[in-house]
Amino acid sequence: MEFIKYNKTKIIATYGPSCSSPEVMEDMIRKGVDVFRFNFSHGDYDFHHRGFQMVKDLNKKNKTNVAILADLQGPKIRIGDVIEGGIHLIKGQEIAITNIKQVSTPEKLYVSYDKLGSDVKVGEELLIDDGKLKLRVTELLDHHTVNAEVVEEGHLTAK
Repeated sequence: MEFIKYNKTKIIATYGPSCSSPEVMEDMIRKGVDVFRFNFSHGDYDFHHRGFQMVKDLNKKNKTNVAILADLQGPKIRIGDVIEGGIHLIKGQEIAITNIKQVSTPEKLYVSYDKLGSDVKVGEELLIDDGKLKLRVTELLDHHTVNAEVVEEGHLTAK
């Protein structure tokens, strides 16, 4: 089977464990993949480095121009451990958010963000669990802790 040389439409495939061998990647290229997307929300440096190198080696070997698309994650701020495995935040509830490590409770959430108190402003929204829960900052207490009101309620679990 020949390699497809030029398409107006591009086929993007996400690099992952099921296609992390040179043989599988080469077969995907033969079948029309134009771009390998590397999702940096998953995998570690070595995993992605190996994938980058495989794409480069396959391009050289087959005289192709398959591109690499780096899907960079935005800042991921993690909730720490949560009491009893999870808590329910209720709309209108006031809650403190701190970067001082502790188990999160319905009264105070721990987040893994060192600049919390200096980077957020009163009125800003904080999204949790990819936006399923929404909080609005109501008060800056210090460089470690802010108060917020729950705008969109829901169940919150660790990490």
